Amino acid sequence: MDQTILSYLWFRGDDGPYRVAFRGNRQGVIAERESDGAILGGINSDGAVELTGYPLRDFEARALIESLHWHIKDEKRQGHAVYKSA
Repeated sequence: MDQTILSYLWFRGDDGPYRVAFRGNRQGVIAERESDGAILGGINSDGAVELTGYPLRDFEARALIESLHWHIKDEKRQGHAVYKSA
């Protein structure tokens, strides 16, 4: 399934700054480090966040989680995310 780039966020890593791309599809949003393609985390349409264990500073992890939540809410508002029926 195609994933649309929703936004970018810059982090300052130990080896210099790097850009994280937030990509979304109908099932959720992932955060991917562009330089090496490492998946940093993701969120599904139910709002469950999972970080992959990629080394992040506390404030970077918080920014990543906040961004994932914002993007999935935006995808639901636009009608792109899948909703589970009860």
